[in-house]
Amino acid sequence: GVGDLRINKRSRNLVNQVLKSNRLSYGPFHQKLEKMFAKEHDVKFSLFTNSGTSALQIALHALKSTYGWRDGDEVIIPAVTFVATANIVIACRMKPVFVDVNMGNFSILFVI
Repeated sequence: GVGDLRINKRSRNLVNQVLKSNRLSYGPFHQKLEKMFAKEHDVKFSLFTNSGTSALQIALHALKSTYGWRDGDEVIIPAVTFVATANIVIACRMKPVFVDVNMGNFSILFVI
């Protein structure tokens, strides 16, 4: 029913292995996932994060480094988004610029 929790035997065993490792962050399962993800996507590295906010921060720093974006540069973001989108732009010392979205799918609205 609604609210029921169903965990199969394999999942319980995996959770118990994590608990026995005494590592809830950056333990053996975490490292294995990063390696498997990188291999699956044919890239040298991947990085597992604790949240979408952390992922946004890493991505924006990578873009700044790769493309020479500077502090104060503008970053276009959808007007309908989670607050972290704008907060991370500000935390990376850049300026969020909100743009209209397509109300059907909430993606950035491009007008040609």
